[in-house]
Amino acid sequence: MADHKPVASMTGFARQEGGDDVVGWTWEVKSVNGKTLDLRCRLPSGYEDLEARVRSAASGRFARGNFQISLAVDTSNQPVRLKINEGLFEQLIKISKSLKAKTGAEAPRLDGLLALRGVLEVLEEEDS
Repeated sequence: MADHKPVASMTGFARQEGGDDVVGWTWEVKSVNGKTLDLRCRLPSGYEDLEARVRSAASGRFARGNFQISLAVDTSNQPVRLKINEGLFEQLIKISKSLKAKTGAEAPRLDGLLALRGVLEVLEEEDS
């Protein structure tokens, strides 16, 4: 990073977009004047490690101001691979059979069981 004299005060907005075939990203920075340097970062889950680098870069450039720095990540172009958590699914089948025998209630439908949290898992690329 080149030597920069910190900016004393700033009000502004910046937006930068980028990405590739798999993931797209958008950084936004909003700032207003302030007596001290106040940085607020909003990063998506899984990107928390970037916060220290963002804070370091901003505090190296700015002496004061209230900054809202956010990152949005779009992975909608990324193919999704799903896996059934078979152990959990089998437990749910046993529980539903037991409840049906005890109460006479209808057994849950397959789509209902698959919709329960943890039954379907998204495979990450390294899990392939």
